[in-house]
Amino acid sequence: MDGYEGQRSFLQAQYLFTEPEMQSQFAGAFAFEFSTEYVNAAPSSPYPFKKLGGQNYGVGYFSPENCDDITISCVFNPLPCFDNLKRAYEYNANLNTPIFVPDEGRNGTVPSCPSQFPPIDTFSWPSDRGGDSLTVLAIVFLLVVTWVLLLTWWKFAQERSLHDNPRGSMNTNEELSYLLDKHPTKRPTEDYSATVSTSSSATSINTHL
Repeated sequence: MDGYEGQRSFLQAQYLFTEPEMQSQFAGAFAFEFSTEYVNAAPSSPYPFKKLGGQNYGVGYFSPENCDDITISCVFNPLPCFDNLKRAYEYNANLNTPIFVPDEGRNGTVPSCPSQFPPIDTFSWPSDRGGDSLTVLAIVFLLVVTWVLLLTWWKFAQERSLHDNPRGSMNTNEELSYLLDKHPTKRPTEDYSATVSTSSSATSINTHL
């Protein structure tokens, strides 16, 4: 049908809803899937699923083939069987199905699990192990944040130290110039300043000043 193999007619949807006797007895659905599952269907029925395959349960498929509806938007493409199901439902457009009312004998009690099967909480599920990964990520995040804060504090302390004590990062000649600028009235004689070339000389000048 329109190039697609194995398309369902869905005539049962039309006839089951036509007979009142069948309406009161039927329970279930007609279409198993809205969209064909690519992972399951593609091995036996290549995209766009025109060949009859063991997993062609959907009444449509999404395009383009690599869409994920996150980075690439998906568009639904109805198959011919989609229109067949639509016509079957339209045939009984005025159908008024009865509302399900449970029997009075039902008390809603959950039955006990069979003794031959282990309780479900004894199984280890992959999703349960995801908590360990989240814990590790949280610890790594906290360590990174702590490291950034310590680095920021250290830089701030260095800048504050230089601001409070500008001589801390000076070499001998810079410290001498700083002292002479601070105390212009106590400038040493030419002969004395000429002898200053080492840190010990700067220390001597600092002592005299």
